[in-house]
Amino acid sequence: MERVSRSRYSNYSPNCDRDRNIAIAGALAGDLDESLDVRVSGQDRQRLKFQNATHIRRDCREKEARRSLPKDRFSHLVEELDLDERWFPLLDYLSTFGFKDSHFIQMYERHMPSLQINKSSAQERLEFLLSVDVKHKDIRKIILRQPQLLEYTVENNLKSHVTFLTSLGFPESRIGQIITATPSLFSYSVENSLKPTMTYLLEDVGIKKNDLAKVVQLSFQILVQRIDTSWTSRFNFLTRELGAPRDSIVKMVFSLSLEGNLKPKYMYLVNELGNEVRSLTKYPMYLSLSLDQRIRPRHMFLVSLKRALKGKFPLSSLVPTDESFCQQWAGTSLDKYLDFRQRLLLKELARKYER
Repeated sequence: MERVSRSRYSNYSPNCDRDRNIAIAGALAGDLDESLDVRVSGQDRQRLKFQNATHIRRDCREKEARRSLPKDRFSHLVEELDLDERWFPLLDYLSTFGFKDSHFIQMYERHMPSLQINKSSAQERLEFLLSVDVKHKDIRKIILRQPQLLEYTVENNLKSHVTFLTSLGFPESRIGQIITATPSLFSYSVENSLKPTMTYLLEDVGIKKNDLAKVVQLSFQILVQRIDTSWTSRFNFLTRELGAPRDSIVKMVFSLSLEGNLKPKYMYLVNELGNEVRSLTKYPMYLSLSLDQRIRPRHMFLVSLKRALKGKFPLSSLVPTDESFCQQWAGTSLDKYLDFRQRLLLKELARKYER
């Protein structure tokens, strides 16, 4: 018989079988303390040895299962993409964010090195994103759009970009939203790209520093917009024609071409819809709508039904979905409108080929 110690088993209660087993385990481990007297019989010793061996075998089976699971799970990806088994821990980790085999194939085809990152590095980077309020459910969307993000280190990239965003006046609660909307911003140099863009908005466009965050919030893509002569010409065109607030104009033109987009819509607004150009300050989304797919078809459809109001054409009729437009403005079926639009598009296409 052996006497049991107290030490880390000092919460032992002689009347509790569980505590007795813990105490006996301590005795078998050689952790003796003279302050507690519990006798370990040969029967107890044999029983605990058996239990310990059972636990060891079970732990080994569980560890083996964990090791073999990724291999079995991703075996077909190995055949299809020639993946290295060393990548499996990363794939297994990304699966916790909802990644499926089709997503891994997409990442491989778009940027294969992103799958060669070791799990601990990827985990550090994604945990940083989560710490700045990126939502867990958005991680998959972000990585699929910008798989290179897994390669960007926290210290040399992620932190500096987050610091840049907070310097613009964004509250910490909005940082995650910005990253989700524009994950590509991490691929741009803070000093050589992001800051010069903001300097342009401040010095050339004339946006006030206190309003800079509000302007960027209109469209986060402004952060990664390349400022060149074409951007400047679009901005000057709308500034001259609209006389609208500068922040509104920035939103309108950040991704629109001048000759192929802005001018045709501008001319149609004035000449066909009978609107003043200043109406765009109330409906800036007009410039983001398709002239051929929405503006012209809806206008012509209402004219054909003799439901177009005299005078200025209501730009609000261009805003709702096709179904709502048919119900609220045309008073007819969606199928009838879609058929009309299709015939109109074919006519425009035929006219272009005639030229």
